[in-house]
Amino acid sequence: MTDQIGPSMPPKAALGASPKKVKPIYKDIVELILNSNRTVAEKLRELGKCLVCSSSELPELKQYRDNVLEAIRAYYKGDYNRALRFAMGVVKILRAKYETSDIPKLILEIAYPRGYWDEITAASEKHGNKDPYLISAMIRQESRYKAKARSGKGATGLMQVRYDTARPICDRLKLSCKLYEPAQVIEVGTSYILEQIKKFGDEQKALAAYNGGPGNARKWQSHCRSGNFVQDCVKFPETQEYINEVLESRNMYRELYSDKD
Repeated sequence: MTDQIGPSMPPKAALGASPKKVKPIYKDIVELILNSNRTVAEKLRELGKCLVCSSSELPELKQYRDNVLEAIRAYYKGDYNRALRFAMGVVKILRAKYETSDIPKLILEIAYPRGYWDEITAASEKHGNKDPYLISAMIRQESRYKAKARSGKGATGLMQVRYDTARPICDRLKLSCKLYEPAQVIEVGTSYILEQIKKFGDEQKALAAYNGGPGNARKWQSHCRSGNFVQDCVKFPETQEYINEVLESRNMYRELYSDKD
């Protein structure tokens, strides 16, 4: 649906940064957790994850320490876009060398955040979506959780919906169509992807319609009835990548957060 907004690798952290620079950041992170509206049990769990992450023996986490700390701090401040960008660069480096299970869970949760979760679950419950992690994965791929994102093609907000696509949905749902507002664009995007799933019968084709347009998705479906739909039928490399990335991210969300459902 939009030009892909890929994660950029943060600048390499200065090696051997002095404790004077690092200690206030740790203090800031702890204060952000303690001052949050989480329950005491949740705060203890978050502090525990921070401790595990900061004590990790993976040399890359030490090498990119400043980036890791900035990702953690942005995450607890609710700036999911900044947190994701810093964390994902480090995760890419770690995945090239280690199993996913070796990477501290906190770093993975920052790279795959449950941002705007209340809005996602509310829209999912309202429209009968049984897989809210699909919406999280779409937001992650569409806008990298940047609420004010806008593409050159006019796709807007967290789920990068164009106004000409959104308007009939907004009219039907009696929304003001303020696509920069997370709750509205998430409801519009959720409604739209569910419409496409119903029309096309599966998630791959629905995501192809969301990203490449329903007309193209119908053409790809009718002209290619065998083989791997994404690899053999979809003609836009961007849409192929989009489908694969969304579904891979959705699986990662399920793995990370299954114990929280």
